[in-house]
Amino acid sequence: MNEYIGSPFKSIGEIVTERDLPYTLIRNVEWIHKEYHNEDVRTLGIFAVQSLERSLAASLLSGTTIAKACLACDEQLGLETGTSLAMFRHFLARKIWAVNMNEKISPSGSANGFYVIETKDQLAKGG
Repeated sequence: MNEYIGSPFKSIGEIVTERDLPYTLIRNVEWIHKEYHNEDVRTLGIFAVQSLERSLAASLLSGTTIAKACLACDEQLGLETGTSLAMFRHFLARKIWAVNMNEKISPSGSANGFYVIETKDQLAKGG
């Protein structure tokens, strides 16, 4: 048994369940995980994906909302609407990018705590 009353951590050997994790974190993981295996990576090719990554990251870092940044990126690169949003989720799922997972990720809002963890090298490996 955990010796710290009210501690969010389990003792070694205890199972962590959905009840032990914050609701927002669980919903965010569910939302981004759907794009872990995104076929657009192969379809678009490495150069288009890298261009999308750079353009979208720059917009998000400037504070543009996720939806506006993704739509602008789709239009700029001539992509089907929704492609950049799917790739945003893919980059998060693959841990190429990060956001504050304890705050709800909402396309109509900004990407809270957004930062780039890793770039092109991971994508070149088929990520």
